[in-house]
This record gives sequence, C-alpha cells and structure tokens, in this order.
Amino acid sequence: MRIVLLMVLATSAMAVDATAADTTAADRAYGEGLAAYERGLAAHALKDTETATSELTAARAALDDAISRYRALISTSGTVLPDAERRLGDALAVGRACCGRESLWKRYAVGPKPTGK
Repeated sequence: MRIVLLMVLATSAMAVDATAADTTAADRAYGEGLAAYERGLAAHALKDTETATSELTAARAALDDAISRYRALISTSGTVLPDAERRLGDALAVGRACCGRESLWKRYAVGPKPTGK
C-alpha cells in the first residue's frame, strides 16, 4: 500500500513538472513572438520593409509555435488552465486588424497559417 502511494505521488509530481516545462516552452515562444512583432511594427513605422518582413516572419513562426503548444497543453490537461487559455487568446489576437486598418500580417504576406478546417 505504501509503495503504491509513493508511486502515485511520484507520477503526479512528474506530470506537474511536465506541465510546467510545457507551459514554460509555450510562454517562451509567445514572448519571442511578441517581441519580434513589436520589432516588426517599429520597422514598419520606420518604413524599413525588409526588416519588417523579416521580423514579422519570425514573429509569425514563434506565435504559431506558442499557439500549438498552448493548444496541446490545454487539450492534454485534466484541469482548467486559465493562464494557458488566456495566453492562447492573446497569441491568437496579436496583429489582428482593428479599427478599419489593414493587418501587418496581410500587408507583409506573413499571415497566420490556416487551421485546416
């Protein structure tokens, strides 16, 4: 009985560590994507299209990575993960067109990848 309890506790601890590592990787990708998007936005404001395209391409790749990691984390979790769900929403919203203006994703042809519907 005691051995079984220790095994259950060890398995639970490993699952928590795996979730923490997945969250950290997703958060890192989100942070990198957001930083690259901000650099792309600054380059766009300076009319440096080459740098803007490069930074926005890097941002899109990092954000797509973060989005897929958050989705995987949420789908495999047995509990509600409000921080991961909020970050997923934030990552999906980066660069969305607003207020009648064109999205930078569209302007520089680096839009989000299709969802495969």
